Amino acid sequence: MTAPSPPRPPVAPGRGRRPALVLLAVGLAVIVVAFADTWRSMERVWNGSDTYGHGYVVPAISLWLAWRMRGALAEMPIAFGWFGVPVLGVCAAAWLAGEISGVNSITQVAVVGMVAGWTLLALGHRMAWRLMFPLGFLLFMVPLGEGFEPRLMEWTADATVAWLRLVGVPVYREGLHFMLPTGRWSVVEACSGLRYVIVALLLAMLFAHLNYRRWTRHIVFVAAAVVIALVANWVRAWMIVMIGHLSGMRLGVGEDHVWYGWAFFGLVMVAVFYLGNRWRDVDEVRGATASPARAAPLAQPRGWSAAPTLAALLILSALAAVRPLPDRLAKTQPHAGYAAEIMAAMNGSPRGRLSLEPTYPEALAVARGVVDAGTPVEFYSAYYADQRGRSELIAFGNAVLPSNDPVWSIARAATVDVAGVDGRGFAAIEYRVRSGAAEALVWHWYAVAGQTFASPYRVKLATLQAILFGRGDHSSVNVLFTRIDGDERAARGRLSVAAGRLASAAAASTSR
Repeated sequence: MTAPSPPRPPVAPGRGRRPALVLLAVGLAVIVVAFADTWRSMERVWNGSDTYGHGYVVPAISLWLAWRMRGALAEMPIAFGWFGVPVLGVCAAAWLAGEISGVNSITQVAVVGMVAGWTLLALGHRMAWRLMFPLGFLLFMVPLGEGFEPRLMEWTADATVAWLRLVGVPVYREGLHFMLPTGRWSVVEACSGLRYVIVALLLAMLFAHLNYRRWTRHIVFVAAAVVIALVANWVRAWMIVMIGHLSGMRLGVGEDHVWYGWAFFGLVMVAVFYLGNRWRDVDEVRGATASPARAAPLAQPRGWSAAPTLAALLILSALAAVRPLPDRLAKTQPHAGYAAEIMAAMNGSPRGRLSLEPTYPEALAVARGVVDAGTPVEFYSAYYADQRGRSELIAFGNAVLPSNDPVWSIARAATVDVAGVDGRGFAAIEYRVRSGAAEALVWHWYAVAGQTFASPYRVKLATLQAILFGRGDHSSVNVLFTRIDGDERAARGRLSVAAGRLASAAAASTSR
């Protein structure tokens, strides 16, 4: 009878792991260097926007979250994660599509996804699953959410005006502007509450990860924190207006209202986390699993040999090769005669400044004037092409009517169906705008490679399709303006006639 063999000692954490960790570091370095323009595009937004300034600290928080798990990670085996290959492929394709169509949010999400995909490939699915939250937390680096600002601004204006009237303060509202006996106020992008919602979401998810183990508590706490942040912004806006009103516009009308707002928001978040701490369950879970006798032994790394290492290097080379493709695909020769063609089609009388002036400062060409040299309809058409590396049609700051316009405010927005001159109708966005007692109608839409769209999201998709099929990214925004003057039906009739001509001319000029 032979004596039993002694148990094998646990594997040292560093033994056999170095190839995987070296490959992880090399891959992440390549992703950062090869897609440096995309990472820089995120940093520029962080630097130029108070809403997204938290992006600077997100990588540090993610690294800290991973570091605090180092003990558990050391007990887990490392294996080559083949499922990382399709993840990297999807992210590379998404980056390419976003880069060609000029949608920065897609390219930025894609490079963050590459980090997760490479981690999965280099360390294996078990390790990547354990690191899921730190890797997912990196998405807070991406500046997302601007598309919600118009709706959030409307809600802020609705709540502020309703509460002012509730406490007996007389108020007259025009869109996002409202008048009190003591002064005029406007709800701009900074008042939308988007920054509060994003910060609340970030902090709530981090708090829930550190203090809860049950998914139901995660979801309830995060949802409650976001809703409370949204309502807190409405209360903040109402309080600032009341401070200004009661002080005769001496307080709350300058930079001090920013400090009031953040101080109030900070107090609200402290109260939320105080209440959330009462339901923390991290201690009870750790108490049930922290026994040293139940800890898993260190395991040998698996799946590392010459074949997967070579495959990983080939995949990394292919990933880096994706970077120069957009420069080759998206080059477009701008159309030199765009403005002249639009002016001729509209029989336009040029005008240096219109009654309503859209903001598209980086357009390659602009046609503006009065239709048929005298009708009460004004038109504006701004042309873009070769948008990669230059200004883009759909970009932050471009607007038919900026929210802080000193003259006009949007009273209502809707989508209207317009009959084109060729018998094919198209959709346009209609604004009913006001300036004191004056009212006007504004119609606007986009043209991309001969097609007409009302949605900026469809513009981006059409731009991608046009480039991939070799038609180039010729695009334009088209705007018509006419005063109502007591006869809205007649105003719509004037716009309908002019819209058919402008849409036809813009489609023809962008279908090069």
